[in-house]
Amino acid sequence: MCYCEKCHKHRGDKEVYPRGIPPTKILKHKLYSLANDWHVAFHGTLVENVMPILDAGMLLCPEDVILGGDALSQRPGHFDEHRKPSSDFDTLQIFVSPSIKYVESRAYASPIQ
Repeated sequence: MCYCEKCHKHRGDKEVYPRGIPPTKILKHKLYSLANDWHVAFHGTLVENVMPILDAGMLLCPEDVILGGDALSQRPGHFDEHRKPSSDFDTLQIFVSPSIKYVESRAYASPIQ
């Protein structure tokens, strides 16, 4: 499914959907699917990182080493040791968001066709 801004608006998608137990918002109807019992979190990345993530079978943190020996790095605009909310904030972690709009930021991903 395409999540570009045009397709997102065309479908009438909301920015955040209430899912998970407990749901992030009060639901108007009962959820029946197990998939809806999980909180949804999006993780933005570059297309060239998809296969290493799948090969590893999990998301990796910056500075982790992927198959082939390359270490992952933080993208420009991402939190790093010189740009972070507080001095004790650990920038070497996995960042996820309940909104696909946030993870499409160039600090996490780049558009592709």
